[in-house]
Amino acid sequence: MALTLCSPDHGSWKYSELDYEYMPNGGWSRFGPRLDTTSWRSSVQGDRVRSSHPMGLDGWHTMAITAVGGVTTYSVDGQELSQR
Repeated sequence: MALTLCSPDHGSWKYSELDYEYMPNGGWSRFGPRLDTTSWRSSVQGDRVRSSHPMGLDGWHTMAITAVGGVTTYSVDGQELSQR
């Protein structure tokens, strides 16, 4: 499962794409379950920030990404996972 938010306006935002990527069986040479959060602006090498969280997501969950005042926060069920 992947959730992606994109902004075409690269000039006024710190990041142009904000992603959740859930891998219940692992991926990218890592064991699962894992939830990755990724923020990036362009395809330039080193232009992304990723955090990996070893966690299972069985059932329903509320996933939120907020981007306010230059700060991006990822949370699941009201618990903050990462902030950048």
